[in-house]
Amino acid sequence: GQGKLEGTIFGRSATKKRKLPLIYPEEADIKKLEELFRKNDNRHTGKVKSGEANAGSGMAKLLDITRANNIAIQLKAFNDFTLRALAETINDLDPDSKIVGERVQFIPQLLPTPKELQAIKKYKGESDRLNTAELFFQQLLPVKRVEDKVAVVKAMCTFNEHAEEARAAFKTLEEVCGQVMNSAKLEQILLMVLNIGNLMNEGSLDGGVEAFKFESLPKLSQTKSADGKTTVLDYIVETFIEKGARETLFLDSDFPDIQESCRLSINDLCGDVNTLRKNYQLCKTELSSMKKDQAPKPAKGIPKKMNEGEAADPRKALFAAIQRRGANDDDNSAKPSPADPRQALFAAIKNKGADASTTTAPGSNIKYSRGMK
Repeated sequence: GQGKLEGTIFGRSATKKRKLPLIYPEEADIKKLEELFRKNDNRHTGKVKSGEANAGSGMAKLLDITRANNIAIQLKAFNDFTLRALAETINDLDPDSKIVGERVQFIPQLLPTPKELQAIKKYKGESDRLNTAELFFQQLLPVKRVEDKVAVVKAMCTFNEHAEEARAAFKTLEEVCGQVMNSAKLEQILLMVLNIGNLMNEGSLDGGVEAFKFESLPKLSQTKSADGKTTVLDYIVETFIEKGARETLFLDSDFPDIQESCRLSINDLCGDVNTLRKNYQLCKTELSSMKKDQAPKPAKGIPKKMNEGEAADPRKALFAAIQRRGANDDDNSAKPSPADPRQALFAAIKNKGADASTTTAPGSNIKYSRGMK
């Protein structure tokens, strides 16, 4: 609004009488402006060495033009790959270690967002209408867990370097801690601080202590004498000098690595270790997933359990299946299923006839005339 312009050059120009007339661009100036700053449209093939994304009228324009141009520029770092070869290398976790150095930093920036990926999936047109970035995203469609795989590639490339840096930093801290604990000079100074502190706090709850925390040391320079000219730290230094123990105050000889260790933070180092641990776990998880992807699926119709001979010779497996089928048929014929009433009836009649032939009825020795029983 006008209120926001108040006090500015633009606000004053509306009311102030101008010393010079204003200059407005004419039609010729506008045309020249358009010619100078108009974006050039170039078409590209599927090679990584291609330049900016094409914004021509015949292009699909699935991605934002600025985003597509940025990806095309970053892909120049991989100009020794075709787009398909780069996607396959990512899918295989870079087995030849070609994605190293600065390339590892570029890879995560080349991945499509879910929205961009969806746009690529929906596109059913010709490939020659796609720019470099869109062609690359199209090659990434078959790659499962592409973000995890890129993270694994980056982790594998940088893991040893980061682990060695963390190991060296912890070693430096360990050495310095050992120097501190074994310093006779530091022990002498700290005991002097403890004694003076107990003397100053004698008769109070803070007196008579056997130790103190390092957080209390800044108080040595903050606690001043009655005249305000001397601090407790000044007093301790003067006491050592007066007693001929000036050398005790020079601690640098006991801590040769103190300067390097001061640049290290234990919290940062713990964070680095946690990052290494997460990257290691990510690699293990992706390895398990890839094994599952490559595991052959069992063929239908083959028994789940086969002995070693059947597994080694498919013909034996076939013959065994036929034999088992025949054995099942014999069992079914010997033992009719009660579910079939006709078979049950025939079996009962047959059994009854067999029983009658083996049993001698009374009067069976009597002879009958022909045609009569």
